[in-house]
Amino acid sequence: MWFKTFHNFLNHIDHMEGHIGHIELYRKTKPWRVKTSDWREMVSPLPSLPISFETKLNIKAMGSLSNILKLNAISSGATGLLLVMFPSTLAHIMGVPGTLPLVLVGLFLVAFAIFVFAISTAKPIRPASVKVVIWLDATWVMASAIALVFLVPVLSAIGSAIVAGVAVWVAGMVYLQSKGLNQLVQKQAS
Repeated sequence: MWFKTFHNFLNHIDHMEGHIGHIELYRKTKPWRVKTSDWREMVSPLPSLPISFETKLNIKAMGSLSNILKLNAISSGATGLLLVMFPSTLAHIMGVPGTLPLVLVGLFLVAFAIFVFAISTAKPIRPASVKVVIWLDATWVMASAIALVFLVPVLSAIGSAIVAGVAVWVAGMVYLQSKGLNQLVQKQAS
């Protein structure tokens, strides 16, 4: 509804007493600028999309294996960078006695993120590489469960919640990547 209000506002300006002239807006759909008086053409984010704000999202494309792998790479890389850049703060919050384990885990996650991103951009995506990523993620989930059992006296409540939350996120990645891999294998078989 905001766009109707904005459109009415622009029309009001055009028809005001003491007319300030026709407002010229520029459409950014081509490498050159084209004058237009239609404000919707100016604010349309992509030239290929209809101007009508009723664009449907392609859910299938968002859930593709490549995008899931990229999401895994981004989340792993961000977590790794946080662990490497702020180890003492995170060690204090999580109740870990030293910073070395966090830095080592962070470095592993950054390397893992680079590996997963390379797989996600490969054309075509190799099922064997995706299986390695799934195996590493599943190992992470199991190691997190074991760590939670044995490190309860060491970790703070927030630390335990962080480890459990990350394990749940990674388990979700395992599920989505496995589903995407099955679809890829079925597509290649047909």
